[in-house]
Amino acid sequence: MVNAYVISDPTNPENEGKVKVIRYGKELAKIIQSAIDGDDASEFGAEKVFDVANGSTLRIKCEPRTGNAGNRLSVTYSSSKFLSTSKLELNDNQLRAIYEGVHDLEKFNKAKTSAELQRGLDQHFFCIEDVTTEEAVDEDTVPEPVKQVSTKKDPINEIFQGVDEAKVPAEDDTDAKLKELLAGL
Repeated sequence: MVNAYVISDPTNPENEGKVKVIRYGKELAKIIQSAIDGDDASEFGAEKVFDVANGSTLRIKCEPRTGNAGNRLSVTYSSSKFLSTSKLELNDNQLRAIYEGVHDLEKFNKAKTSAELQRGLDQHFFCIEDVTTEEAVDEDTVPEPVKQVSTKKDPINEIFQGVDEAKVPAEDDTDAKLKELLAGL
């Protein structure tokens, strides 16, 4: 995530002139990293990428990515790029307002406690429900999850219902039964 001053937003004009938090993925990260210390570093560099008043503008282009049958699968930002250095017409008060509008990114990405992580695992990975979702999380203990009881009948267990485990006879018992069978012939 990064704080970004929005110069122009044709889709949402109310964002213009504000500082917004942008969550970006691999495609935009690659473009930004290339401008900081990659192939484009000689033209841009970190000082131009992060300078609001005299730096370079990142034009983010969001385009649909389609699949084989023409179905819209996802979005691509591969056409996004940094523009050549330009100077924004900002006075000191406007620049101060921009810097004061910067968001604390720690609030957006709050670290979870071990108890909260365990609950997430229990709910989403192990499919175990919480006792209540509104109870306070105790930092020192992880609550004991409530296990789900399945009401579905298991067809395999129904087939073998009533069948006892096979009993292996003792060695001397086997010899006696074998002699009995042979004697009957």
